[in-house]
Amino acid sequence: MSLPGPPIKVQESSLSKKVLIIANSGRMLATSARRANWTPLVIDRFGDQETEQITLHNWVVNDLSRLCLEPIVNNIKLYFDVEGLVYGSGFEAHIETLNWLSQQFIVWGNTFATFQRVQDKFFFFSTLQRLQIPFLETHFTQPRVVGSRWLVKPVSGEGGERIHFYDSLESIEDTVYWQRYQKGSVGSVLFVSNGKNVQAIGFNCQWVEGDQAKHPFVFSGIRHFPELSAEHCQQLLRWLNHLASAFSLVGLNSLDFIFAKGQLWVLEINPRPSASLMLYDGYSQRKLFDHHVQGCWGYFSDLPVQPIDYCRGYQVLYAYYELFIPEQIEWPDWVLDKPQSGVIIPINSPICSIIAAEKDTARLAEMLKQRARVVYQLLIYKEKVLSCNFMPVLIN
Repeated sequence: MSLPGPPIKVQESSLSKKVLIIANSGRMLATSARRANWTPLVIDRFGDQETEQITLHNWVVNDLSRLCLEPIVNNIKLYFDVEGLVYGSGFEAHIETLNWLSQQFIVWGNTFATFQRVQDKFFFFSTLQRLQIPFLETHFTQPRVVGSRWLVKPVSGEGGERIHFYDSLESIEDTVYWQRYQKGSVGSVLFVSNGKNVQAIGFNCQWVEGDQAKHPFVFSGIRHFPELSAEHCQQLLRWLNHLASAFSLVGLNSLDFIFAKGQLWVLEINPRPSASLMLYDGYSQRKLFDHHVQGCWGYFSDLPVQPIDYCRGYQVLYAYYELFIPEQIEWPDWVLDKPQSGVIIPINSPICSIIAAEKDTARLAEMLKQRARVVYQLLIYKEKVLSCNFMPVLIN
């Protein structure tokens, strides 16, 4: 099964419309913009090889705070004619930056007010309760219920970072909440909205990086979710229509849920394009970046249903120890977000990502395992060669 290759390096004269993308990792949105004939400029935290190749310019920052972004934004406004800004992941921890950015550019995404309401967990779960949408038992003070396992979750977070099992003896921050742990499949729905109407693009299943004891619930990968019945898909779509209207959601968003024993519980909304976009963009004539922009304008054009002939998956690979990326690595074609040579990857941080497609989920899982093994072996071998080359010679 062939997968879409990376676009060629963009030339300023080849495309007319310029869009600024700001995210922790901008590669996915930049690729989507290129497919829709936009010229992307990207500010992100990684500056990987693909992002450098497909963008007109890529700036790398330590975080998405206003302090880091403001000098770059000022230069962009001075030297580039940008039509709009699309943001991705990372603003959960820098929500006020979104408010400032909305004063600098036309933002194609949810408004600061919408983003803030979705991130306000008390308001979010109160809205679910009002709409009679089921969610797991949630507390904003330490639970005293015995006989249940609880998760401690940050009020502002993404990708499962800092989520852990509750220990009654631990010291707790003020900016967390507690949610009853439910064993099951974690799923998500990628959808597009114009603030009133919703169309689901795809239903997905996620998994976590369980090997990281410090971050047992950090996002690791996502695939199609063919096990979900049509009835459950329709139920999720009904909830999405209520939520899109309640929060005035526009553009591409995703909703996370738990599925167990035939039941569904809503976990959260990601009010921005999510990693599941990787599973759908570029596999048909649908240009999802354009649908995102149109949804933000208030338009709603039906997306043709895309039959899923292959089960596709996307997985993030993490560094289990501090890792130096040497030069002249021959990365396989199915590796994305390839780090630049000479970069040091901190422990527990993403190295790169991999993609695969197979006829069923079992084969897909095995293929992703094989490809992950290939990447880790490649990096370990290169590190050993590098260490040998720089090993001092001992003279007796």
